Amino acid sequence: YVDSVYYPSEGISSRKPTKVSLFENFGTAMLHFRGMEIEFVGARKESYHRESRKPVVESGTLEDDQRRRDFTINAMAFSLCEEDYGSLVDPFGGISDLARGIIRTPLDPEVTFSDDPLRMFRAARFATKLSTGEFRFTIVPECLSAMKNMADRISILSKERIVEELCKILQGDTPSIGLSILDETTLLEKVLPQVTNLKGVETVDGRGHKDNFSHTLQVVDHLAQSEKEAIAEGLLMDYTPSPDGAASESKVRTSPNVWLRWAGLLHDITKQMPKDEQLKLIGDFITPLEKSNHKVWHQMSAPVFLKKNGIAMDEEILSAIRWHTTGKADMTLLEKIVYTADFISADRDYPDVDTVRRLAKISLEHAILYTSRYTIGDLISHDRPV
Repeated sequence: YVDSVYYPSEGISSRKPTKVSLFENFGTAMLHFRGMEIEFVGARKESYHRESRKPVVESGTLEDDQRRRDFTINAMAFSLCEEDYGSLVDPFGGISDLARGIIRTPLDPEVTFSDDPLRMFRAARFATKLSTGEFRFTIVPECLSAMKNMADRISILSKERIVEELCKILQGDTPSIGLSILDETTLLEKVLPQVTNLKGVETVDGRGHKDNFSHTLQVVDHLAQSEKEAIAEGLLMDYTPSPDGAASESKVRTSPNVWLRWAGLLHDITKQMPKDEQLKLIGDFITPLEKSNHKVWHQMSAPVFLKKNGIAMDEEILSAIRWHTTGKADMTLLEKIVYTADFISADRDYPDVDTVRRLAKISLEHAILYTSRYTIGDLISHDRPV
């Protein structure tokens, strides 16, 4: 503990004991202040061994410290020196890049990304996080090229760090921005090849249907927007089991459920898998009726595939994936959201899709009823079992 921290706006009487966490190996310290984590670090410079993203840290100048930052927009500082207190120290033009919506590295991007390959995922994450409906942040071409050239360097990263960055991308308002960047730079196919394998127009009844990769990105974006609106309206709840496990406490959710976004990203994960492989995954529980309609096999096999491959998800999310094509009785709100998002994504062009989109803004139940009537009519017209 330090003796006190002085809060000038509250006067001298507000000095309070404050716990400061020291991380001597990294030369940093951290304290909590009004719900925030505030970190302190001395100026330093770093060097890297090729087989690790963990740097060798030495004391350095402020210029050394700014040069080692990932992007110019993160390489700015305010002076605390008496002679120029409060002045902006911006050697790489970060303030201009921020105004123009540009993401670039202070140094040669291949050096920056080779030193710490996680920065490539961070570039996609910043583009997602900082973009708005009116203003899009972009990564400069030389950085995109370097990300593609350095993509194999992610082999030195832990799966946990990669998943952490993917989760942050998925929690953005428009996750497709970051996912498209990862796809363009070949990073996505290295970490989620089953998703990039969805590329290609699906053929249904001898006609081109949709590109499942593009469809997947649009479903994720729709889920993100729907969840954001539902949270704003106080419609979604979080449930915490009581200590004795006999009941659960509920409270209104105020932040995104990242697993809902994962459900959108992975809902068609087995769709490009050969039918015999899909059937092998679900052979133990498929009914004769379901077996007669291979169009539902992908929704049934996806949760099995995810479990077999160690991709842990909440059971309700797995259930939402399981029923995203056909729906079922007594669906939960999350199941309704995933089902509807799949049915009205921007790539859909079946008759009356705009009607369903309008209904979904009014009532998910009305939209689901309408789509059920459409689906039943489509099955009957093709002489398929309902």
